[in-house]
Amino acid sequence: MSREVMAFSKGKIYIAGEYAVVAGGLSILFPVEKYVGIRLERADDYYIYSHKYQSGFEKLDFYNQNNLYVLKTITWFNKYLAELGIKEDKFKIEIKSELDSEKNKKYGFGSSAAIIVTLLKALFIYYKLPYSSLVL
Repeated sequence: MSREVMAFSKGKIYIAGEYAVVAGGLSILFPVEKYVGIRLERADDYYIYSHKYQSGFEKLDFYNQNNLYVLKTITWFNKYLAELGIKEDKFKIEIKSELDSEKNKKYGFGSSAAIIVTLLKALFIYYKLPYSSLVL
């Protein structure tokens, strides 16, 4: 049975305090009306496709550092599932981002964080687990 979910998150921009948060300080953020979208589809193994960086789905290599944010997020979530006694599925992960230019120039809209949050949101939705903004 093929199962598919989608999730979206907005980007953000720091108005002030971008580096202050690293030291535990405060910052002012503003949402940006540009999005990251992630589609998860159940598969026989892990595959990833980013509209910006790949021409099609590629097998996700857990021993390669290329997709580090995605790999760490999946690894953490699978440990969480194990604690809940839930068997993990494998996925085709499709990422579509508006947070950088067509030439892959970063605008500073928080694309790494948005991808992590959106992937977590999609995983919570897929497994029908409750979540909140604070949890994400």
